[in-house]
Amino acid sequence: MRGQAALALAEMDLRDAPCSYSRERPLDAQRADIAQRGGVTSEALRVDILLPSGFSLAEFGIVMEALAVAGSTERCPRILKRVISESAGSVASSCGVSVSTVSVESIGFESGNQPDIVIIPGDTEDRPAYQDKRLISYLRVANRQGAQLCLIGASSFLAARAGLLDNRSCAVHWRILPAFREFFPKVRAKARFLCTDKRIVSSLAGTCALAAINKVLLACREEPGQVMERELAGRFSVDSLHTSDQIPLASYIVGHPRGRQVNDAIQIMHETVESPVQLDDLARRVGTSRRQMERLFRSYLGKPPQKVYREIRLQTAYSLLMSGNMSVTEVAYAAGFVSPSHFGHSFVNEFGFSPNSIRRSRSHGEYARS
Repeated sequence: MRGQAALALAEMDLRDAPCSYSRERPLDAQRADIAQRGGVTSEALRVDILLPSGFSLAEFGIVMEALAVAGSTERCPRILKRVISESAGSVASSCGVSVSTVSVESIGFESGNQPDIVIIPGDTEDRPAYQDKRLISYLRVANRQGAQLCLIGASSFLAARAGLLDNRSCAVHWRILPAFREFFPKVRAKARFLCTDKRIVSSLAGTCALAAINKVLLACREEPGQVMERELAGRFSVDSLHTSDQIPLASYIVGHPRGRQVNDAIQIMHETVESPVQLDDLARRVGTSRRQMERLFRSYLGKPPQKVYREIRLQTAYSLLMSGNMSVTEVAYAAGFVSPSHFGHSFVNEFGFSPNSIRRSRSHGEYARS
């Protein structure tokens, strides 16, 4: 689905992509057109889609299609879109396809022109553009003026640098979760499909974004959202939209009564990497016995819980080595190992190369080799 969305956008004449609801045509003129078509102008929603350079074209396609589906549902307000970036003209996506945008420096926030919703399509990587001061300033102003923020994928890095996620919950992909927590210790980052904290909704990339878009749209409406949710799920061929209490695991686990205990145990493992808990305590916290928990892990994942726990800790260490500036010894302690030498042996057994080789390869701009 994501590949199809990207291909469809690549074949579009992107010079005609949505640019501005404020500069090219006055908002009053757009609302007049809506009124002539029978729309409810007082309920029109202004949506800014923020595209930093190197954005994900696939996620942008999902956002645009989701807004089109939502706008076509019964009783949904008209949606006025504006695509913006750090500079005027065309902004290139990660795959090289460009989209026409309006510069954040050229838009105004005067009455009647400020966005109701800001959506940032991201993927699974931190981008240099997420450090752009113009984008950070724009987000701060939009947040102060009460806009709903929809953060998809790694765009949470941008909001965190703007200080908008301090002491708030945020959904972060499990592969970059350790690095995110290291950079932003004040953010309550979680390995979840979706998180909602006041006016900020964050989600993982892909179809998880549908639930986030659905939530921010519903926050601006009074009608129940079952119709729009059903239309979005049907358009993207998913059974249902993700909910905030789900964590990323294999689909055959999610929804099974016993599998939920495995979900909960893995969530605790992610949250206690630095200070691992004993398996007996872990089993008690998820409401089962150690023997039953071991049986469930082998049944659903094909491996015992202690092996899963060790893999999570080592993956955390790998992420910290790749993206942080901590020493190997500091990484070992951060991953819950009391002995750096034991950490080194475990790391080699898991990945086939040493922690020090990652540091050497980073200093030479190379990938680690086994």
